[in-house]
Amino acid sequence: MAKNEIKGSCGVDVKPGITYDAMLDSWWDDVAKLIKHTNHDISNFYTDDDRGASIRRNLQAWFGITWDTSKHEPTETERQKQLQRIINTFEQLERFVDGKFEWKMGWKEQEQRQIYCDSNWLPETTLVYNTDGDKMTDSSGRDLSIHNKDDVKGAFTDWEDYTILFEGSSVRTRKARAYWSPYHKKYAVIPGMRYDEGPDELRHYCHGAGGTGPATGCTDSESFGTLDKEEDEDLEGEERYTADSDLIMILCPNAFTSPKADTSENSVTLWAENKKLADVLPGSLTLLHELVHVVIGPVSSPDGVEKGNSVVNDVYGVPKVLQTAKDRKLKWDMSHLPESYALLAFSYWATTGDGIDERFDWTSGRARP
Repeated sequence: MAKNEIKGSCGVDVKPGITYDAMLDSWWDDVAKLIKHTNHDISNFYTDDDRGASIRRNLQAWFGITWDTSKHEPTETERQKQLQRIINTFEQLERFVDGKFEWKMGWKEQEQRQIYCDSNWLPETTLVYNTDGDKMTDSSGRDLSIHNKDDVKGAFTDWEDYTILFEGSSVRTRKARAYWSPYHKKYAVIPGMRYDEGPDELRHYCHGAGGTGPATGCTDSESFGTLDKEEDEDLEGEERYTADSDLIMILCPNAFTSPKADTSENSVTLWAENKKLADVLPGSLTLLHELVHVVIGPVSSPDGVEKGNSVVNDVYGVPKVLQTAKDRKLKWDMSHLPESYALLAFSYWATTGDGIDERFDWTSGRARP
């Protein structure tokens, strides 16, 4: 089967003459630039210069880190821990984009690749499949249901891994949906969502709709693998991260077609005083968001926050991230939120990056002089 005939292939045209592969290459270069720019300065948050002040504003806007202005330090011990986690994650992201991860080119070749540009190969199902890909039934021939606790307990020794499918969880209050991969012979487990109108065959992740429209991407899930850390002798003892063959990223067609700019450089032409940040964000930030899931691990980087009985689901987009970061009562820990990393990296570059003729501060969600 040719690459462009495989469902979810990135080798097909996203627009006439431009393939998903080509756009991914430009996205990768853009994401590398944004990550390196941020990582170069983020440890200098304590300095008195303009860059130090900008990184502090961005950390407060997108992660809720509040500052002791006399010392330029986070106000609380927990905030200090969160800041260190953010710094560490940007360091890991830079290692990733520097090619010290054996993963990037996985979308190019094999059927069981690791980046897909649609989820039409991953249909929603209520059925139970075994590791050979065979549908399971009970003694009467009834199809087992992945949403039935007794059916799942009878089918899998690790049945507790599927609890979210019939009970939900604290951050993901909606019961999840199950998607079966015939390529990997495993389930992807994704929080429940509604779907756009359409025939049943369109009931797959990329046809789903969250709070703001069709999905743009996901990196899933605990059942699809994790990154393993290992020492790399060729890198003089530095750690290298390798993804096992089951860790996948899905980038939906909407991620490539809906943004008004594909890279940060192209977004500059859209800037103007008082312009909404949400209206100039480049499509490449979807890739940066998903890479945070890869580096931290999908399980450790939920797209929501929780504290005690309080929960905020689906922290996507500029308004919701800003609102969550401003909550001084609950003081959310946002150091695991991929959206915060993506927005900070772009916002900080847009304020301090090289070669920008007219700079703005974007930490309010709008362009300010």
